[in-house]
Amino acid sequence: MLDYESRFRTEVIEDFADAYLRGETPIPCVRCNETVKFRDLLATARDHRRRGAGDGSLCAAHPGPHGPELHRAADPERDQSYFLFATTRAQLDFLRFPMGGLRKAETRALAARFALPVAAKPDSQDICFVPSGSYARLVEKLRPGALSPGEIVPSRRQRSRPA
Repeated sequence: MLDYESRFRTEVIEDFADAYLRGETPIPCVRCNETVKFRDLLATARDHRRRGAGDGSLCAAHPGPHGPELHRAADPERDQSYFLFATTRAQLDFLRFPMGGLRKAETRALAARFALPVAAKPDSQDICFVPSGSYARLVEKLRPGALSPGEIVPSRRQRSRPA
């Protein structure tokens, strides 16, 4: 069994909290793809001499003139290719995206056909580790005192503008 919980916590969850403290707007799904998912898990798959790894992201990879290219999913309403912008050509060459060519209804029908519990699972728009959507509560829990009121300081660009 592979246990990547501590890596996920460090590389994704802790990074998420730190990014908020720096005043950034993190996208943890991209960070997960860059680190735990496509760096660590793909390395493990290669170590076990696998020829590829399947991923449920809704996108596609097709051969291009300079190697594999990332493409949108067949269902424009469900496309997730934007979360994979940092995926390298070597990673794309190793990855398989079997769900990218299906519409959401087709995916649900297949899940129901195979009696998978996710067949009726509601769609999620939240970050997997913040299902309540309360990012502030998570940041405060991980970085106590982080939500203390502070001074609002204009950016350099705003300070240099003539009044």
